[in-house]
Amino acid sequence: MLWLLPALLAAFSSATISLLSKKSMKSVSYYVVSWALLTLSFPLFLSALFFTEIPEIGQWFWPATVVHVSLFLVSIVLYMRVLETSDLSLTLPILAFSPIFMLVTGPILNGEFPEPKALAGILWIVLGAYLLSFDRKKRGIFAPLKSILTDHGTSLMLVVSLMWAIMASTSKLAVSNSSPLFALTATYALTAFISTPALLLTGLLKIKEVKQNFGSLLAIGVLTFIGNIGLYYSFTLTLAVHAIAVKRLSILIGTVYGFTFFKEKNKRQRLIGVLLMLAGVFLMTL
Repeated sequence: MLWLLPALLAAFSSATISLLSKKSMKSVSYYVVSWALLTLSFPLFLSALFFTEIPEIGQWFWPATVVHVSLFLVSIVLYMRVLETSDLSLTLPILAFSPIFMLVTGPILNGEFPEPKALAGILWIVLGAYLLSFDRKKRGIFAPLKSILTDHGTSLMLVVSLMWAIMASTSKLAVSNSSPLFALTATYALTAFISTPALLLTGLLKIKEVKQNFGSLLAIGVLTFIGNIGLYYSFTLTLAVHAIAVKRLSILIGTVYGFTFFKEKNKRQRLIGVLLMLAGVFLMTL
C-alpha cells in the first residue's frame, strides 16, 4: 500500500501539467512547453541530490538511461504537438493503453508480470480511462480506436503510448541499478543539455517567449519534479506497471479539471469510467 500515495501524486502532477501545458500553448509554441518540461525541473533534482549519497551504479544504468532519454525527447515533442492540434476526446483514451503495452515490456526488461488480481485491476483502470475520455453521444464508443487509422493526432498518440510504456520499464531498470533521485537527475541533466542548445540553434526556443510566460513554464517544471519523485519512488515499492496504471488516474483528474475550468458536460456518462478506475485501484491494493 505504501506505493499507492506516491503513484497518486504522480497522477495529480501529470494531469495538472497537461492543464497548464494546454493553457500555455495559447501564447507559446509546443516546443517551448516541451522545453520547460524537459529542462526546468533539472535544477531541483540536482539540488536534492546534494542531500543524498551517490548510490552504487549497476551495469544496466547507463544503457537504460540512454534509451529512456532518447524516447523521452521524441515523445514529449509528439505529445505536445498532439495536445496543441488534436481533439483530446479522441487522443487521450489512447494513452490509457500504455499499461497494456507494459505487460510486454515489463517482463522483457525487468522480469515483472503482475499477479491475477493486480492484472484485473490494471485492465479495469485501462477500460475506465478509455470510457472516461471520449464523447459517446458525439462519436461512438469505438471512435478513438477507429481514428488510429484515419486521424494523424490519434496515430501519434498511440506511438507516444508505446514509447511511454518502454520508458516506464527502462526507468524502473535505471532505478534498480542506482536510486530514484540519481536516475531522475541523470535523465533530466541529459534532456536539458540536449534540448536547450538544439532548440536555440533551430530558433524554436525564443528567450522572449520564455520570459513572458516564465511563471506557467516554471510551474510545469516544478510539477515535473514532484510527479517524477512520486513515480520513481513507487517503482522501488511495486511493479512498474502497477505505478503506471495508477498514474493513468491522471485522465480521471483531467476530466475533473475539464468540468471545473472548461465547463465540460457528460458528467453522468463519465461516472462509469470513474467507478471502473476506482475499482481497478481497489483490486490492485487488496
